[in-house]
Amino acid sequence: MVLTVNAYLTWFERKAVAHIQSRWGPHRVGPHGLLQPLADGLKFLFKEDPTPAGVDKFVYYLAPLLALALALTSIALIPFGPDPIRLFGRDIYLGITPPDLNIGILALFAVTALGVYGVALAGWSSNSKYPLLGGLRSSAQMISYELTLTMSVVGVLLMAGSFNLKKSSRRRRIIRSGDFLAGTSGRRFWDSFVFSLRRWRKQTACRSICLKRSRN
Repeated sequence: MVLTVNAYLTWFERKAVAHIQSRWGPHRVGPHGLLQPLADGLKFLFKEDPTPAGVDKFVYYLAPLLALALALTSIALIPFGPDPIRLFGRDIYLGITPPDLNIGILALFAVTALGVYGVALAGWSSNSKYPLLGGLRSSAQMISYELTLTMSVVGVLLMAGSFNLKKSSRRRRIIRSGDFLAGTSGRRFWDSFVFSLRRWRKQTACRSICLKRSRN
C-alpha cells in the first residue's frame, strides 16, 4: 500500500509540475497517464544491468535491499488510528504491530538507525576508494542527524511520560486544552525543567566564584 501511494504521489507531482510549466505531463499510458507508475516499474526491471566490474555482487545487491526494507519496516511501528475497525466480528488494527507496544519510539529509532549499514555497505561493496569515502561520509552524516533527531524527541517524551506511540498521541488532547502542566506528565516536565534551571544556576555561581578566587 505504501509503495502504491508513493508511486501515485510521484504521478501527481509530475502532473502538477507539467501544468505549471504548460505541459501535458504523463498522458500516454492509460487514461490521464494513470498507468505511468506501472510502466516505469516495468521499464526499471528490464533495464540494462548497471553493475560495475569488480564489485562484491552479494553485498552490492544487499545494500539497497537492506535500506529499503528497514525504511518500510519503520512504518509498521506507527499506529494509524486510535481504535480498531470491527469487521466480520474481528478487531482489525490500522497498524501492523500491536497498538500497546511499550517501546514503540525506541524500536522506531533502532530500526531507522540500522539504515546506516545500507549506505556503508553500498560504498564498501563497490571495491573502489571513492565510493567507499562517499559511503563513510554519508554514514557519518546520517549518524549526526540521528543524534539531533533523538534529542528533539526528549521534550515530547517528558510530556507524554511513556515510550508508547499511542499514549503519546493521546497526550495531544491535554496539550491542546492548555492544562498539560496540571497533569502527571506536566508535573514531570515542569520538575525536570526547574531542576535543570537550578542546576545551571548553581554551576554558573560556582564558576564565577572560582574565577574570582583565581584572579585574587
